[in-house]
This record gives sequence, C-alpha cells and structure tokens, in this order.
Amino acid sequence: MKNLFLITLAILFSFQTTFAQSGRTAGGVVWDLLPGGGYAKQITSEANGNLWVIGMDNTIFSYNGSSWIQYPNGAGLDVAAYNGVPYVIGMDNQIYKGNGSGFDLLPGGGYGKRIAVDANTGIVWVIGMDNTIFSFNGSSWVQYPNGAGLDLAVHRGVPYVIGMDNQIYKGNGSGFDLVPGGGYGKRVAIDATTSKLFVIGMDDSVFELKNNIWTRVGSGYGLDITANRTKIAVVGLDSQLFRTR
Repeated sequence: MKNLFLITLAILFSFQTTFAQSGRTAGGVVWDLLPGGGYAKQITSEANGNLWVIGMDNTIFSYNGSSWIQYPNGAGLDVAAYNGVPYVIGMDNQIYKGNGSGFDLLPGGGYGKRIAVDANTGIVWVIGMDNTIFSFNGSSWVQYPNGAGLDLAVHRGVPYVIGMDNQIYKGNGSGFDLVPGGGYGKRVAIDATTSKLFVIGMDDSVFELKNNIWTRVGSGYGLDITANRTKIAVVGLDSQLFRTR
C-alpha cells in the first residue's frame, strides 16, 4: 500500500444524473448532489458525519463540506473511517490503516473484501475472502461464529450483514438472525446516532427499516450507502455523490 502511484480523481461537473436531480423531493425526502464534482465507487462516514470515498481510480478521498481531499499515498477497494483515520481494503485485499502520510498494514495477516468500523468502539470488521466475518482485536482477526455475508455494517458490537442469499441479518453472538421485514439488499448501513438501518435494495432503491417494514427513502437510488447524524449518503447510479438534507 505504501508508495503506491497516485492518480488524481477525475473531477467532472455534469449535473445530469440517472439517480436523482439536486433538490428532487419524494415522500418528503430531498436528495442533493454534493458540491465538489466527485465520483466514487464506495462511500462511508464517521460518527460525526464526515464522508470518505474510494474514487474511480481507487484512490481515497475525504469530504470537507465543499470539496474532496485526497488522502496521500494509498489506494483501495473499500474504505471505513474512525476519528479521522481511514481503514482500507488494499488493492491486494490486505487491510491497512492510515498514518497521515500513507498506510500501514494491520497485523494479523488478514485479507478481506468489505470493511466497516464500529462507530461506538472503533473496532474494525471485515468480510473475508471466503465471505466469513471477522473483527480485529488489535493483533489478530477473530471470526464471528456461524455466518457469512456480502456486505456488513456494525453498531455497538453487533454486525448486520447482507447474507449470501441477499437477505438482511443481525448478529446474536453465536450466529445470525433474520431481520424482520422480508427485505433483500446489496448494501447495508446503520446510523450510529439513531440506530436506524438502511439498505440498497435489489433494484438499487434506498430503503429504511421502520417498524419492521422496509420503507422506500424518497426517490433515492444508489450503488453504495452510508448513514450518520440522520443523513443518508449514496454513490448514485452514475457514480456521483448524493446526500439527504
């Protein structure tokens, strides 16, 4: 991960999109195109709402409210962040932690596909190469029992996953229980502030679990999703970045 060649993220300024137009409202929800002209593959947020993305060339960016700031000397396949520090799945599928000027390999010899950080504890979790689920104890990777998934979010030590059947599951300490509501999805996110659960559905629509019913969030569509401080942000179908007001 260190000393990787950096490629500047292409910054485009087209405001046409197949996802949602800036200011478009449905069901009382307004989705806005984020200023800064960014395009991305993956998105995450810290507990304070700060956004991070994997750019179209796999380099890593954070958002300062008006523009996207490239993190130095690194690239990755997925990103999570905690207290201003990014954690990434590297281009070699190993797991790295930002050090301010680049990235250090986390100990433990872990490899993964997807990464999340518990906003309450700072503990790093990954989906392994065989789709099993692991958390990091500071020196090694500990497998969560009796489960596998395609994506994950973590809240107060509890993993939520998109299962291998695309249904949504919640960890119970010894395995996983199906989340009520009969939902199917591709990506999952949880708001650390409100404990609300969100998914990208099989048709790329955005859903929130309300009273055990999966409810459409306005006119939103996306490829990846994050939520914190009552706001939802997505990578749109055109790879631009959108957030609810």
